[in-house]
Amino acid sequence: MGLVLTTKFATLLKWKKKLIDMGLWSSLLAANRRVRDGLGLRKNVHSDLVLQPAKGRSAIVRIQPDGSQSVCLTLSEITVPSHSLLLLPDEKSVYLNTTAGEVVHFEPYTGEVLSSTKVTEGFLRGVKALNKDTLILGSKGELLTFDIPTRRVLGTMRLSDDPNESVYDIQFLQSTILCLRFL
Repeated sequence: MGLVLTTKFATLLKWKKKLIDMGLWSSLLAANRRVRDGLGLRKNVHSDLVLQPAKGRSAIVRIQPDGSQSVCLTLSEITVPSHSLLLLPDEKSVYLNTTAGEVVHFEPYTGEVLSSTKVTEGFLRGVKALNKDTLILGSKGELLTFDIPTRRVLGTMRLSDDPNESVYDIQFLQSTILCLRFL
């Protein structure tokens, strides 16, 4: 899971490090903000840059008890790591594509994508099943309730208006307590 960097993406990160070391990165970001504001573009929640110059892939790998490995699912055009994977009671799986704000419902043994539903423009991370059809998702500073069969967001609960806080994980501690991890 996460982010598999392409050569282009790795090169971009090396240039970013060089610009930081030379003290030029903050000037580049300031110029970028002026261009973004001048063009009337909204800030991308995943990046300060007007254009995403490089993209990677996200992959889910199946490791068998005998140690053999195979790629189960690959998503392209990824710009930020995705971390949340959940095996559902019906043996299907859900993967949160953080870059696109999508819930990817798929068959883990064949890799067949059953549906891909955009649920947010925000930072999508953290998933737990309330029951066989309903998920709780973390989306930036809020929780979303998502219905798998209808592929709809049923409700939203705002946890924070602070743009620097985000849900990263969701855990059930007891049947009546929900635990959230913020960064």
